[in-house]
Amino acid sequence: MPDQAVCLPPASSAMAPFNVGSWRVDPTLNRIRQRGREIKLEPRVMHVLVCLASRPAQVVTREELMEVVWAGTIVSEEAVTIAISVLRRSLGDVPRDPQFIETIHKIGYRLIAPVTTAREAPVRRARRPVWLAAPLLLILGLAMWLWVGRREQEPEALICAGVPITTYPGDERYPALSPDGTRVAFAWAGEEGVNSDIYVKQPGAELPLRLTHHQASESFPAWSPDGSTIAYVRTGRRWGIHTIPAIGGTPQLVVSTAPGVYGLDWSPDGRFLVFSGPHEPGNTPAIVMVSVETGETSFLTSPQPPYTCDFSPAFSPDGSRVGFVRTGPQYQQDVYVVPTTGGTPERVTHYQRQVTGFDWMPDGRELIFAAAPSGEYSLWRIDLASGDISWLPTQGGAAMQPTIARGARRLVYERLQSDYGIWQVQLDDSTHQAGRPTPLIASTRIDYGARFSPDGEQIVFISTRSGTREIWTCDAQGRHLLRLTDFGDTFVLHPRWSPDSREIAFSATMGENAAAFIVGVDGGKPRRVRRVDGHDIVSGWSPDGEWLYVESNAGGDWRLCQMRPDGSSARVITEADRSLVGVADGYLYMHRPAVPGVWRRPIEGGEEECVADADVASDWAAIAVMKGGIYFIWRNPGVNTIGYYDLADRSPQYVVRLPMDSPRLAVSPDETTFLFEHEREREIDLILIDDFR
Repeated sequence: MPDQAVCLPPASSAMAPFNVGSWRVDPTLNRIRQRGREIKLEPRVMHVLVCLASRPAQVVTREELMEVVWAGTIVSEEAVTIAISVLRRSLGDVPRDPQFIETIHKIGYRLIAPVTTAREAPVRRARRPVWLAAPLLLILGLAMWLWVGRREQEPEALICAGVPITTYPGDERYPALSPDGTRVAFAWAGEEGVNSDIYVKQPGAELPLRLTHHQASESFPAWSPDGSTIAYVRTGRRWGIHTIPAIGGTPQLVVSTAPGVYGLDWSPDGRFLVFSGPHEPGNTPAIVMVSVETGETSFLTSPQPPYTCDFSPAFSPDGSRVGFVRTGPQYQQDVYVVPTTGGTPERVTHYQRQVTGFDWMPDGRELIFAAAPSGEYSLWRIDLASGDISWLPTQGGAAMQPTIARGARRLVYERLQSDYGIWQVQLDDSTHQAGRPTPLIASTRIDYGARFSPDGEQIVFISTRSGTREIWTCDAQGRHLLRLTDFGDTFVLHPRWSPDSREIAFSATMGENAAAFIVGVDGGKPRRVRRVDGHDIVSGWSPDGEWLYVESNAGGDWRLCQMRPDGSSARVITEADRSLVGVADGYLYMHRPAVPGVWRRPIEGGEEECVADADVASDWAAIAVMKGGIYFIWRNPGVNTIGYYDLADRSPQYVVRLPMDSPRLAVSPDETTFLFEHEREREIDLILIDDFR
């Protein structure tokens, strides 16, 4: 690795300004300037630039950058990717035709623009920074010669500015731009919000054209290559793919499908449609091609464990390939590409965690996709040849489902704005009557996954309020918030309290896999439990705190394991895939993915028994195991109730009705306070970016 002295953090000392190409760089102020324009960089982004400039024209590996720039911090390689992406956009660089930073595939980066002393800087005979002097003396003449005559590029805008196409009540979903970019098709449930139909709208026009009027929901519009027809998915009692003229008319059935279709696209030659659907009802969704003329289908993919779903297919501009999103263990998602003639899918992106839509650039060399590798959904650009990823920041809200016009420089995406926080409902100590649900933990970002500490004095939760997903704590009244982690780019999940309320175990994605970590309740650097080739997903602690329970696939198949908090004495304790939902009364309570119900077995080992049926365990995330019983969310159409299942008499009881649905549930140790998540406000509008390149 490079000598760390040549890559000191910019704020650590007064570094003289220098030039990178036509940009003046001032490390002390974390600023770059060009022709009167000034941009302020984050300190670590500036530190990356300083490291690259200290070794101009030489390759600096990703590992070297991580060790120097992020010294003492646990991050994945994605931190480097994001920093390079921000730096490129600030410099006005283009990854596919770089003038400043070149990607050396699977190795690192090198600064190809010349590095020179700043003209404005006074010439000093002494105390010239060691990190700059030697390289400049060797390359100054050559660098100036290389730069002469090179065309200077106007920097690209740092924000992809867009304008709203739709601002209707409710959610406008799954946009599809017509080939010429003059119209956008989308799904909308209307002002009543009953079921979604297909609409078409021209940018600038006030009212959309409603194409469908069926009682079932319809979604995923896709344009024919000539822009005359729209295909879409109809759900309900009879799932199927239909077509309808883009100006309105009579729908035509192309093919009936099994329930569970997610995503649809039309081939450039107009002969085929591609969609995501299962072979049979209940099977894993795969990518399916169907002939528009005959309705004959063929499967392009067949995901096998640990992969659970292939969805959101899109044809390449030349029709030779189909891109799609594949879901792996713990809902990790990435973009893959497969030939339309069949074959082994090629993985295109890595470590994106959650992907919601993508589209091809018209030349077929790049993809634009929406993903949430750590914080909210954002737009990203990937060069298929180099694998280089660039961030495309947008204005306000989460960006999802991008669509690009094949014949115009236009992009449309969904902008999600929501108020998603943690609410509470309390029972009166004397009457045990439920009070009114009230917000407890709220911000302008996402807060979720709350759990009470065993002593009932604190709450741990996950929040994106700092920009990325991190572990936070507060007291039981939602006050005195403290951020415990500062990964910056890592996806964290499943925080679990130790029995003494002094530590929190959790998992965080580190590159390809999720690893188990433990952090003290007062903060500090999280310590990694162990290093294995596979996932370690934290599930809980033993009552005495001597053991940590982890779901792991380090041995190939998913198994529930136990190990010491330092990672030693690890051993498998179940013979098949299990998810731990709680530990109480000397038992491990588990969920079997393939068998509905709550199962338990003695902590020390023994036979498993089913203690609650599917009504209680319909959603294992909404279960709280307590001494003597299980709290759960009982979901019925229009009504959601917190119920209690007494393990002694095996009977469910009504506790409190919720005014809203919630994916998770937490209960205080004294069983008087319930925490759940509520999306108070939600709005999805469609945003147009014109002249998108």
